[in-house]
Amino acid sequence: MRRRFSLPVFAGLLAAPLALSACSSSPSGPSAASLIAKSQNAISGAAAVHYVQAITLSGQTQSVTGSVSATQADVVSLVNKSPLLELRLVGTTMYFVSQSASILEKNFNLTPSVAKNWTGRWISIVPSDSAYSSLISTLSIGAEVTPLYPSGSNMTVNENAMIQGRKAISITGSNSSKGTSSESTIFLDPGTYLPIGATAIGRTASQTEHLAVVLNHWNEAFSVKAPTSSTPLASLSG
Repeated sequence: MRRRFSLPVFAGLLAAPLALSACSSSPSGPSAASLIAKSQNAISGAAAVHYVQAITLSGQTQSVTGSVSATQADVVSLVNKSPLLELRLVGTTMYFVSQSASILEKNFNLTPSVAKNWTGRWISIVPSDSAYSSLISTLSIGAEVTPLYPSGSNMTVNENAMIQGRKAISITGSNSSKGTSSESTIFLDPGTYLPIGATAIGRTASQTEHLAVVLNHWNEAFSVKAPTSSTPLASLSG
């Protein structure tokens, strides 16, 4: 679930520790590849999802809370509990607000003075804006969930895993290359194969990054309202 606004990647619920069972695989059980295929097929038919993510790195915690469907989305990001940005999708129009001038500069090609002036103020983005396609591509269930699936040559499956007191199927994979290593686990609902959580840890020689994600309210309807007032992006960068 990489946040595409020149921000860190994932985000989640580290404040509520996840109860993890040790991973094991059974020769007679389903393979990791077949479970991932079933899960991705379930996602392709899903109408909506809500998620909470958190990533910690270098003493900072970035959290992202989001609800996403085909025609609506509301994504809010905080850093150390302070507001960073919010992105809403209502129909085909997106609305963006950020407390960071640098985020506005990098994502919308605004000058430093314009970006500073428009921090904390809603900007509307429509399909004719050049920034629209890159942003809208992030606001889909697949874009949010697909990066959570583990990879690696030695993935393991635990059909009796637990996450926050709930039974799940877990799939764990690990990778290492050129001084970096990572391990990630996704938790699937045993009945629907929809993801209900994920964890990951990445290490370099100097840093360790932790991720936790909870996904819920699959296929539940929600509503998103446009801000009371906003300014078209084209009027700022044109």
